Amino acid sequence: MSLRSKSDENINLVGYAVSKQKYQNVAASRAYYSVFQRIKHFLVETDFDYDGFLERNNYKGERPFSHRTIKLAYVERWKGATLKLNELNTLNLLDDLRHKRIKADYSEASVEPRDVERCMGNAKNIIEFIENRESEVKVD
Repeated sequence: MSLRSKSDENINLVGYAVSKQKYQNVAASRAYYSVFQRIKHFLVETDFDYDGFLERNNYKGERPFSHRTIKLAYVERWKGATLKLNELNTLNLLDDLRHKRIKADYSEASVEPRDVERCMGNAKNIIEFIENRESEVKVD
C-alpha cells in the first residue's frame, strides 16, 4: 500500500472519529500522520535528495524523513518555485498537528474533541495544498 493510500486511509479514520465523537487521541495522531505520509510520498516520488538536504542544512545525525525535518525538506523541494505566504502558513499548521500528536501519543492528558476537529480541518487544508502543488509535477 502506498503512503498516499495510507494517508487517505488515515484522514478517513479521523473523519469517522470526529463523526462518532470518539477516539480523540487516535484521531489527532492519525491527522498528523496523514499529512506526514503525504509529504513523504511526494518527496520520494519526486526523487528529492533528502541526504543532500540534511547535509546542506547541517542536520548531522538526523535521519531522512524525520519529524523534525520533513516540513523543511518539503519547503526546500519548492525552492525556486516560490511558495506564497499563505502556502507557508498552511504548511505551518503541521506544527500544531505534530504537537497534538505528541500530546495524544505521549501525554497523560487527552486531546479535546474540538482540537480533533481542528486537527482534521488543518490536515485537510495541508493535503489540499499538497495536492494542488503535486499537479505542477508528475506524482503517482
